[in-house]
Amino acid sequence: MGGGIAIYVHKSVDFCERPDLNVFLDGKFESLCIEIKLNQKSVIVSEMYRVPNAGVRESIEHYSQILSSISATGADAIFGTDQNIDLLKLDERGTVRDFVNECTSYGFFPCTDKATRVTADSATAIDNIYVRGISNSCRAGILEISLSDHYPIVMSIDLPNSKRSRMERVTIQYRVQSDEGVRRLDDELMRYDWTVLSNGHVSNAYDTFMRVLTMLIDRIMPIKTKTLRADQVIRAPWFTRGIRTSRAKLDKLHTAYVKRGKDSLAHIPTKGLIKELATQVCAFPL
Repeated sequence: MGGGIAIYVHKSVDFCERPDLNVFLDGKFESLCIEIKLNQKSVIVSEMYRVPNAGVRESIEHYSQILSSISATGADAIFGTDQNIDLLKLDERGTVRDFVNECTSYGFFPCTDKATRVTADSATAIDNIYVRGISNSCRAGILEISLSDHYPIVMSIDLPNSKRSRMERVTIQYRVQSDEGVRRLDDELMRYDWTVLSNGHVSNAYDTFMRVLTMLIDRIMPIKTKTLRADQVIRAPWFTRGIRTSRAKLDKLHTAYVKRGKDSLAHIPTKGLIKELATQVCAFPL
């Protein structure tokens, strides 16, 4: 049964190893802990692996030992784990509930509840990232790739020293896309003499095609530059325009409720509102 864990740290990050927080039992359980400094604030980062054939109850005790030690430091913390405990069976198995309860009792909460290992016959949520104290600044998702039978989990954190830069203006590049522009591009592609692609190697033909296509797009729909105010920048990519519209309408209803009481809701035009809100589906990966 394979194992092995690692934590990669960029050379610009100030960190130190924390072997006092580790638990290692060959063939059963592995962990690795480090402490990093973010603006003079300590954050414990840990990686843990539970071997599938190890006893669940015994493994929960190992998790508890590490989380208790991390909690005693008072630091914010993150730990990633291949726990081999299926969170999708939370309502079916007491051991799964015990594991989740153990994590949450020390302030650690999972960043996802979706399947991370999918086969033709099963789907299980046996991998996760748990955070303590910094969950409000975290965004996470699952990458569906075929490099492994386990889907990778990714998480980004808004670092304390990045708040100012995130609130500054942002300059973006964009193209104005319109039906007229697409029609013109289609006409230009139809009129172009593509016999040149029949001569030479297929890779050369592809390069020629992409060069011509890029040239036509740049001419018909040129790249433009625009500077956005801080309040115009969408900080969370999943926070779509439809969700913002829905939020604004709900805020109006709530404001009316607070100012005039719940009876005032009957006088607010809500025809079609519920149907519209129901269609605003957020494709959030968590």
